[in-house]
Amino acid sequence: KKIDYRLAIRLALLAALGSLVGANILVQLPGEQVETLVGVLVLIIGIAIGSNKSIGVEQKPLPRLPHVLALAYATYLLVGLWGGLFGAGFGLLSRYILIPL
Repeated sequence: KKIDYRLAIRLALLAALGSLVGANILVQLPGEQVETLVGVLVLIIGIAIGSNKSIGVEQKPLPRLPHVLALAYATYLLVGLWGGLFGAGFGLLSRYILIPL
């Protein structure tokens, strides 16, 4: 499978932007709010993954339509934000976006 360098560069820039924003948010939040935020987000992700047992197991290629790519870009920006806030799980979450593309 060929590497789509244009897509890779776009996703890398979005992840970097999200990471910068996430790191800045983390620095400005009080410790108790960070603990609450981490707990809520981990719970949401746990429920999402637990409710769909085939997530990350079955490869479902998506068509590269403009709205699918726009959703992938927006989601990757959020994954970058997650990486900037917590670091842990960035690779796993990004894989869920990259595999179908």
